[in-house]
This record gives sequence, C-alpha cells and structure tokens, in this order.
Amino acid sequence: MSDTSYRQRDGNSDDRWPDGVLSGGMVIDLLECLSRTTREPDYALVLWLKAHYIEPFGRIERLDGLVVTETQDHMFIHRAHERFIDVQGYRSKQHKLWVTGLEPIDEIITQGRLPQSVPRNTEYEAWRASDMSFKNGIEVARKGKFEGTFLDKSKWERKIWSVPGAKKECEKEEPESVKVERKDEEDAKVKLEEPDKENLANIPSPEHAAKVSPKTPPRIKAPSPEVSADIWYMSSPEHTRSA
Repeated sequence: MSDTSYRQRDGNSDDRWPDGVLSGGMVIDLLECLSRTTREPDYALVLWLKAHYIEPFGRIERLDGLVVTETQDHMFIHRAHERFIDVQGYRSKQHKLWVTGLEPIDEIITQGRLPQSVPRNTEYEAWRASDMSFKNGIEVARKGKFEGTFLDKSKWERKIWSVPGAKKECEKEEPESVKVERKDEEDAKVKLEEPDKENLANIPSPEHAAKVSPKTPPRIKAPSPEVSADIWYMSSPEHTRSA
C-alpha cells in the first residue's frame, strides 16, 4: 500500500499547505523507477508527474519540498507511489512520500480516473535527474516561489517551493494524449458526416442532369392528306393490276 498517512496537528506542522508537501527526493525516485517499467499506465503517470511537479519548478533537488495545491492531485501521486512500491518491493515503503510534518491535513483521496495511455508515437525514455538539471551543458534555472525552509521530523532542513497558478497553466496546456483522442474522435465524426467524394463525382448536379436527361423519342410527323391519298392510290389493287 502507498503512503496515505495524513498530518496530525502538532507543534511541528504548518497549516499553510493543507494538501501536503511532497518530498523532492521521492518525486525523483518515482520518475526514475516508473520510466523504466515500459508499462503504458506507468509512463502515463511519468508524463503527468513531469508536467505537474518538474516542469513548473524548472528543476528540483532531493531536499526540496514541493507544495501540492490541488486535492485531486493526491490520487495521481498515490497511484505513482503505489506502483513504486510494487516495483521496488515492500521495503521501499520506508521512503517517505511527504515531508514529515507537512503531510496532507485531511485523508488522501485515492479513487478517481487515472491516465492509462500516452500519446501515439511517444518514445519511452528512462528519466534521469541529470536530464532535468542540465540542458545543453547549462544548469536549468529554478522556477516558482521559495517559501522558506522547514525542519522536518527527521531533522532534515527542507527548502519549500510552490508554483502559484501551476495548476491553471497545466490545464491550459492540455495533455497530448487528450488532444490526440479528441482529434481522432473529431476525424471519425467528420468522416461519417462527409459524403463520399468519389461517388459524388459520378452523381450529376441538378443543372447537369437537366441538360443530359434522356431525350424524348422524336415525334413522327403525320403525313398530309394529299400524301396519304397518293399512298392509298399507289397501293390500291386497281393501280397494281394496271401497272
């Protein structure tokens, strides 16, 4: 089971962050572990963690504390930690997910819809902390707001970081998997509604149909009375005998 403990209010707690403060070292471990399993649901969690708890902070360090600002994030974090324990073994549960003393105040929500798929053509890459810290040989700048330091129950001094508005930014930049799924649905809908162009090419337009409509059989002109009389005379028995 994952770490679902919640904060007991005491002299070493801080109520400013009711949704808890994640251990930076644990986030790093989750990403390094789950990015190597090659399971699609695991990699979907990797992409989610990177989008919400790496990129908004620029880079993170093991002694950082990352402020969680949305209660619904708990189910993603909980599932990632649960999978970490499944892969690494039960002893890995001793690695604390939350900064001790800054766990969520209320019981963690663990039920809800989780990402199960990744965008098409996604290349599965083993994530490393060094990839986050340096790009093109240059150290990645830190982002967010430094809230100060906090001495946790293990006597480690933690640097607490938050990113105000990070959740809104993540929502603006819709996950690629959702975009792909929506595009597929829209394409399928258009395909159903769109008439077959090849068949339409063979169907004449109303104007063209009027022009090429089947011709009426030519009317046979009735012979004039004089002609009729001549024909009758020529075919009469008297005329035939005399000829």
